[in-house]
Amino acid sequence: MHTCISITKTAIIFAVIAAFIAALSPPLCKIVVTDIPPVTTAALLNLGAGIGIGILGLLGRNTPVLRGEKHLSKSDIPWISGLAVTEMLAAISMMAGLSLTAASNASLLNNFETVTTAVIALILFKEMIPRRLWFAIILITVGCMAVSFQGMESFTFSPGLLLIVLACVFWGFENNFMKKTADKNPVEVVACKGIFP
Repeated sequence: MHTCISITKTAIIFAVIAAFIAALSPPLCKIVVTDIPPVTTAALLNLGAGIGIGILGLLGRNTPVLRGEKHLSKSDIPWISGLAVTEMLAAISMMAGLSLTAASNASLLNNFETVTTAVIALILFKEMIPRRLWFAIILITVGCMAVSFQGMESFTFSPGLLLIVLACVFWGFENNFMKKTADKNPVEVVACKGIFP
């Protein structure tokens, strides 16, 4: 029982750290994308992530955390391919969107990834969505529309923010593909996802 609680606390800590890093990403990428084309920026970010996690994996391959992880197999190729493609498309859409809009709006709009992940899980993978999650999905969707909407006088949406919504759709697919490899070595999954595109 104590071990389960400890693992849960560790997972929560890592989730909070990941959320914090994800929140930092749009403002930092906004700085870079002003000087480097969006596609090049996306490619360099993914390649850097793949190489970086690959190095960490080599250094920590004999640690208790990674020693018991299952290796990727041939049956994982479709899911890894899907991960690689959707991550690259998402990164390109995000960088292109950031080049056209403010990083603060992009950060807020990134929450739409939760919506796309849940809806794709429901439609493609037949997963049940609890009532509370539906309520959250509605609130997030309304909030994202409010951020994207430019005003009644033109009744248009910002192209940059629409590209970020598209990135969230790709990430929604990626998250569902990631679930299919959740029981495999995370270092191998991230390294493949980053390096292959």
